[in-house]
Amino acid sequence: MVRCTSERGPEEQALLQELALQEVLAARQKSRRKGSSALRWVLPVLCAVIAGFCVWYGQRMRSFGRTQMSNAFFAFCAVYVVLAVWALPPVRDALTKAGTRIALRRQLRSSPMTDDGPIEYRFDTAGVETVSAHSQTTNDWSVYRCWGEQGHYLYLRMPTGGVSVLVDRARLSPEQEAELRGLLATLPKEET
Repeated sequence: MVRCTSERGPEEQALLQELALQEVLAARQKSRRKGSSALRWVLPVLCAVIAGFCVWYGQRMRSFGRTQMSNAFFAFCAVYVVLAVWALPPVRDALTKAGTRIALRRQLRSSPMTDDGPIEYRFDTAGVETVSAHSQTTNDWSVYRCWGEQGHYLYLRMPTGGVSVLVDRARLSPEQEAELRGLLATLPKEET
């Protein structure tokens, strides 16, 4: 049995956020591969064509002396230019990543498991027992999808993608780390 205590301070919270973000982005990338990447460019190109039409038609209206209608078409042109830029895949991806990062940060702050209190993990052949000030849970190894390493941390990922166990290897003796890695061998290692 391997026992270790962990605290979820700012470094651990940042790591949890990064691991969750990697999972969300990997899922988005996987779903994006199913569709054509050329389709992602249809909306920006369509918006650019409509903006060009609005400029052309606005100039025509101005030449006929209809300045109000011309100004309306120039306003539509500005709207479609903004939509075209917003719909560009790199811009959309950056906005999605930023929004996901903000949502994950809020979720981690509101979670009772992210306080600075100690969390004790007990690893054995039956599974993982987690004890904190808020709860005590025991999970069989089959509950976890995979394990991975990031920096000097080991983590266990749930099937939903979340990371439920985060262990600082600096808190383990070499014997404990070897025993823990032996227990983790029953799970696949996550490729990063």
